[in-house]
Amino acid sequence: MSAPHPPLPEPDHTQPLTTSSTSRTETTVATPTATDGSDQTEGTERMEGAEQPAGTWLEAGRHPVNVGHLVMGVAFLGLTLVWALLVSGAVEAVDARWLLPLPWLAAGGAGMAATVVAARRHR
Repeated sequence: MSAPHPPLPEPDHTQPLTTSSTSRTETTVATPTATDGSDQTEGTERMEGAEQPAGTWLEAGRHPVNVGHLVMGVAFLGLTLVWALLVSGAVEAVDARWLLPLPWLAAGGAGMAATVVAARRHR
């Protein structure tokens, strides 16, 4: 049995996110070094993210849309709606032939719209 892990420290929310005109995102990743199969780690590596101008998305309370998540979310909701219509008896099983492509078309349209809106904002 391995010893329980200590609790993670609370984040300091009193400090501003950025103090300069550009900020670098850095993440510390634990590198496993134990060879006995335990969860203990010793070393760490630093990964540096891309530079982002400060004061754009985070200070405005908004973040960029992840188009892949949007597309899959719309597809999942649409397929769930089709399933609910079929199970409730509101739509017959024969109609599933033209109902099942609709969520995929809606998801593709949402993805294309999000891409166009994002491209216009970056100009």
